Amino acid sequence: MTEKLSDFLIDLATDPDRMSRFAADPEGELDRAGLTADERAAVLTRDSSRLRRALHAGPADTMTFTLKH
Repeated sequence: MTEKLSDFLIDLATDPDRMSRFAADPEGELDRAGLTADERAAVLTRDSSRLRRALHAGPADTMTFTLKH
Protein backbone atom coordinates (compact mmCIF):
# COMPACT_ATOMS: atom_id res chain seq x y z
CA MET A 1 0.00 0.00 0.00
CA THR A 2 1.28 3.46 -0.78
CA GLU A 3 1.47 5.35 2.47
CA LYS A 4 1.13 8.84 0.97
CA LEU A 5 -2.06 7.94 -0.85
CA SER A 6 -3.50 6.15 2.15
CA ASP A 7 -2.68 9.09 4.43
CA PHE A 8 -4.16 11.55 1.95
CA LEU A 9 -7.45 9.64 1.68
CA ILE A 10 -7.72 9.29 5.45
CA ASP A 11 -7.07 13.01 5.83
CA LEU A 12 -9.81 13.80 3.30
CA ALA A 13 -12.25 11.61 5.18
CA THR A 14 -11.42 12.97 8.63
CA ASP A 15 -10.36 16.59 8.12
CA PRO A 16 -13.18 18.87 6.91
CA ASP A 17 -10.72 21.69 6.21
CA ARG A 18 -8.63 19.48 3.95
CA MET A 19 -11.76 18.27 2.15
CA SER A 20 -12.81 21.89 1.63
CA ARG A 21 -9.39 22.75 0.22
CA PHE A 22 -9.54 19.68 -2.03
CA ALA A 23 -13.01 20.61 -3.26
CA ALA A 24 -11.83 24.15 -4.05
CA ASP A 25 -8.46 23.18 -5.55
CA PRO A 26 -7.99 19.44 -6.17
CA GLU A 27 -4.71 19.86 -8.06
CA GLY A 28 -3.24 22.05 -5.33
CA GLU A 29 -4.09 19.53 -2.59
CA LEU A 30 -2.70 16.69 -4.70
CA ASP A 31 0.51 18.69 -5.19
CA ARG A 32 0.82 19.23 -1.44
CA ALA A 33 0.23 15.52 -0.82
CA GLY A 34 3.14 14.54 -3.08
CA LEU A 35 1.23 11.80 -4.87
CA THR A 36 2.46 10.07 -8.02
CA ALA A 37 0.77 10.73 -11.36
CA ASP A 38 -1.09 7.38 -11.13
CA GLU A 39 -2.24 8.10 -7.57
CA ARG A 40 -3.41 11.57 -8.55
CA ALA A 41 -5.36 10.19 -11.51
CA ALA A 42 -6.99 7.57 -9.29
CA VAL A 43 -8.13 10.21 -6.81
CA LEU A 44 -9.46 12.51 -9.53
CA THR A 45 -11.51 9.73 -11.16
CA ARG A 46 -13.22 9.00 -7.82
CA ASP A 47 -13.33 5.37 -8.99
CA SER A 48 -13.09 3.02 -6.00
CA SER A 49 -11.65 0.17 -8.11
CA ARG A 50 -8.90 2.39 -9.43
CA LEU A 51 -8.18 3.70 -5.93
CA ARG A 52 -7.89 0.13 -4.62
CA ARG A 53 -5.43 -0.69 -7.40
CA ALA A 54 -3.41 2.45 -6.61
CA LEU A 55 -3.37 1.39 -2.96
CA HIS A 56 -2.32 -2.11 -4.00
CA ALA A 57 -5.34 -3.42 -2.11
CA GLY A 58 -6.15 -7.06 -2.66
CA PRO A 59 -9.60 -8.59 -3.09
CA ALA A 60 -9.72 -9.47 0.62
CA ASP A 61 -9.39 -5.81 1.57
CA THR A 62 -12.68 -4.25 2.51
CA MET A 63 -11.57 -0.65 2.28
CA THR A 64 -13.87 1.70 0.44
CA PHE A 65 -13.35 5.34 -0.22
CA THR A 66 -15.99 7.87 -1.09
CA LEU A 67 -14.71 11.22 -2.19
CA LYS A 68 -17.43 13.81 -2.24
CA HIS A 69 -17.16 16.63 -4.70
